Amino acid sequence: MDYSKFDKMDISEIVDYVTATFHVPLDSLFKSAPDNISSLIKKYWKQYPKIVDLEKLFNEFKEKISEHMKKEDDVIFPAAIEYENINKDWKIDLTKITEENQEIINNTEMENDHEDFKKYLEDILELLKTCWMDGENISEFDEIKEDIKQIYDALVEHYDLEVRYLYPKWLELQEEIRKNIEVF
Repeated sequence: MDYSKFDKMDISEIVDYVTATFHVPLDSLFKSAPDNISSLIKKYWKQYPKIVDLEKLFNEFKEKISEHMKKEDDVIFPAAIEYENINKDWKIDLTKITEENQEIINNTEMENDHEDFKKYLEDILELLKTCWMDGENISEFDEIKEDIKQIYDALVEHYDLEVRYLYPKWLELQEEIRKNIEVF
């Protein structure tokens, strides 16, 4: 992926991109994947007993990443955009940035979540791999494996965008605002 286009994007454009390319497609996948996983388990659990763990792993991943995305959508992204708007308009309204929200914003847990999510996806891929080690090519396994790989790739891109562009731009804006406030 060519990241250079993000150099010129402002925070709201990066947020829109992350939402459109990661959050929306992931929500869509979460609607279809559980049915696909359930049917896979029903069909192959006797042949591949370990496959039963797939549902548990996927559901844990889904729950945790859904919570994470909700925090991003409800707190992190709006707060970052609010700082961007302050910098553009100099209309200061930090009512959206409550103490509770500030704790979420400053919490390194959000950043560490990405590593946990990658681990979940790696575990799921490993589980799928062990289920067809006997050489039998089962297309349903390949479909789920491909979905998980797409999520993994999107997650890595999502994380890179936040770490390389969104958070540094946000921190830069915060510093600029602080300096301008000190001048007054």
